[in-house]
Amino acid sequence: MAILACSDLEVAAHLVAQYYSLRFQTVSVAIEFIFRVLKQHLGLTESQTRKEQRIDFHLNAVAMTYNLARMENKLAGNKKFSLYDIKSE
Repeated sequence: MAILACSDLEVAAHLVAQYYSLRFQTVSVAIEFIFRVLKQHLGLTESQTRKEQRIDFHLNAVAMTYNLARMENKLAGNKKFSLYDIKSE
């Protein structure tokens, strides 16, 4: 059960529910895709430490690497992003 709220009182309840489902479906798919890339291509799961601070550092380093690769791709003027191409360079 969920309680959904909307500031526009004219919107029908079924539309509010539909908007929420679309919003969270899109966000969760994007987040899952990014974590899959981080795991498969950038070694997110390769850390062997158990200390929380080091795990946080590793996650941040891997995420920063992904963001820098995307930024480099965008600055190069490429419309398609391929982490495989960046790794092979």
